[in-house]
Formats: sequence, C-alpha cells, structure tokens
Amino acid sequence: MKVVPPPVPIPRPPVPPPGLAADVVASGLPVHPEDRVRLFSSDQWERFVQEWVDSLRDEYELVERCGGAGDMGRDVIATVKAGNGAWDNYQCKHYQKALEPSEIQDLADSIPKLLEIKTKSSLPMTFHVQIELGDGREEPDETATQELNELLEEIKDGFKLQ
Repeated sequence: MKVVPPPVPIPRPPVPPPGLAADVVASGLPVHPEDRVRLFSSDQWERFVQEWVDSLRDEYELVERCGGAGDMGRDVIATVKAGNGAWDNYQCKHYQKALEPSEIQDLADSIPKLLEIKTKSSLPMTFHVQIELGDGREEPDETATQELNELLEEIKDGFKLQ
C-alpha cells in the first residue's frame, strides 16, 4: 500500500501594502487634479480651456477652438450671448517650466495682433489673463505678490491679483 503524504498547506500571499491594490497596479497611483493639469501638453491644454469655456453656457452661445498656426492668437473664441456679435478670446499658454523673459516678450508681442483683430471687427472684445504666482501648494511670498500688484496697477487702475 502506498502512503500518501499529508497535504502541504499553501501559504497565503502577503497582504500588499496600502495603495497597491489590483486597480492601482493596472492604472497607477491617483494623480491630484492640479498635478494632472501640469502634465498636459499644449494641445491638451487648449482642449481643456475649450471644455472649461464651453461649460460657461450661461455666458456664451458658441465656443470654438481655433488654435494652430495662423490662429492670430485666437486659441479659443466664445460668442457672447445677446452680445450683438461680441466675442471673448482665450489665448492658451501652457509651459512645462517657468517662462523665460524672451518668452514673456513673445506673449506680449501677440497682444497687438489681438488689438488689430478687435479694431477690424469693431466689436467689443474681452481679454482674460491668468497669472499664477507660485506652485499652488502654498501661499506666494507676500513681497512678490505686492510687487506684482504694483506692476499690474501701472498697467491699469484696479488691475491686481485676486
């Protein structure tokens, strides 16, 4: 008669540390929305701005993305509801690192093109400018904020960081 050895217990696999569940392994760790936006390419940023502007349906009747070569600084345009043809222009800039002084100058150089479009169309046009000071994780230096607000005030009365 053959002797059958006793069953060998199968060890349980070790409990994975928190954050390594199957779904995390398959899709990666969650990325905070602010960090995800920083990972966008320039094209993804324009689409993001278009979707955001399109969500403002109470203000706009039509939102179009024009970005690309020859767009004359009109990446996203939005026709104002009951605005008699008035439209808002959103020029999208999304950079992987802080702007160099020459790049800031390039951005400033595009403003006359926008003003030329405004003059030709004789329609009201609104410019939206967003300046991010710091990385969004902590309050920016108070001195830097004050200096920037002083500079903005020189451009136009009441122009300051919110």
